[in-house]
Amino acid sequence: MVESGYQIFLGICVLAGIYALLLGLFKREPSWVSVGAVSAVELVLVIQLIWSIVLVSGGAQAKGDTVEYFGYIITALLVPPASVFWAMAVQLNCSMARFRPAWPIFLRRWGSFIRRLILSAKS
Repeated sequence: MVESGYQIFLGICVLAGIYALLLGLFKREPSWVSVGAVSAVELVLVIQLIWSIVLVSGGAQAKGDTVEYFGYIITALLVPPASVFWAMAVQLNCSMARFRPAWPIFLRRWGSFIRRLILSAKS
């Protein structure tokens, strides 16, 4: 059972990776489908974390250091949300570059907002 689950999880992650690689090679912007692929990988990692906690609480041990193993899993859990955040930030940055004349207006409004915030804090 564990081996077949591993094969399924590996297949999901490999397919998501190939899909992301193809999107990058064809210079496609991030979409909800690519976010869905990253979400599938995140779900696989969460299931792996839960299964590892169940196994360790049942008495099983990792081949190496158990704390290091869980450190790697937790780090791996942080990477997919960070990649989605980064992709959406790049997409926002690219779309803002198309409308370059809007930047001075945005900065002026942001500056006036900060000034009002500082003035209201002083009074």
